[in-house]
Amino acid sequence: MERLNFLAIDSTSSSLKIAIQIDDEVSFFEQTEKSMNHLERLIPLIDKGIKHIGKNKRALNCVCVCEGPGSFTGIRVGIATAQGIAFAGKIPCFGFSVFDVYNYLYRNKNESIIVPIIDAKKHRFYTTFLHSNDFSHYDLSAEDIIEKIKGLNKPPIFVGSDYFMIQDKLIDCGVKPTVEYPQGFSAKEMLEAVTFLIRQNKITTPEPVYLRKSEAEIALEEKLLKISE
Repeated sequence: MERLNFLAIDSTSSSLKIAIQIDDEVSFFEQTEKSMNHLERLIPLIDKGIKHIGKNKRALNCVCVCEGPGSFTGIRVGIATAQGIAFAGKIPCFGFSVFDVYNYLYRNKNESIIVPIIDAKKHRFYTTFLHSNDFSHYDLSAEDIIEKIKGLNKPPIFVGSDYFMIQDKLIDCGVKPTVEYPQGFSAKEMLEAVTFLIRQNKITTPEPVYLRKSEAEIALEEKLLKISE
């Protein structure tokens, strides 16, 4: 792929982000204020970006979508939209995670452990520990996160707009946290990360990053269990 003509979508959080790049030169990036009506906003926002650049969707040669972790509904909306555009245009559809973007942003900063914090509801958080020996994806409580960082051999840097939800507990436990990207990464930073991932061939077919079962799945399992009893 000599020239990158791609659309990137992130609908996994309350802020919807899109980025478009044409011929490695012309780009468009935009993100909405916090809102969860991504289903209604996503296609109009993409059309706005294509119109702004002065092209049409046929100029794209791939679509990239954030797989999560994050909102279950948001993940599904983003992947379904990306796959629909890719199918209609007969172009590849690739996936990347929230953690991939932060890993790109901190690719040259190995002296710290990067800890993204993503609200998973029910007082739990999706996270990982970039630049440590543990690259697993976790669904943890604030207390679990505190125990994890106590065992780190490098200072943690917390990133993401949901960090504030565990801030008080960290301080109460004597942790003096360093916080960066308190609003999360931007659409422009997402564009840069996706460009890097494509160039490095580190991007694959999208697979939703679900670190736990959805409420609907849990409710269905409970219902089926009651019926079987």
